[in-house]
Amino acid sequence: MRVSDCDRQAFAQALRELADGNGAAIFDHVARLRVDEVGDYTLFGVGAVLAMDGAGLCEAEDASGYLGALADIVEGWRNGDL
Repeated sequence: MRVSDCDRQAFAQALRELADGNGAAIFDHVARLRVDEVGDYTLFGVGAVLAMDGAGLCEAEDASGYLGALADIVEGWRNGDL
């Protein structure tokens, strides 16, 4: 799958909005998920955090820090910094 620079920019912006928010948007969305979707999303999130820690990309203490770090990674990729 090829991701455009515009798509990367929109994704990074969405991550930053989630990181800067109070988590209400995340909780609202999760409340509408089916049980199997919650499990899949949880596994994905834990895997992403472990991968970021393993690669030394983030030492955040909460979800906002990891979302912000992921936005930095996406923007760095878009800007050619990675």
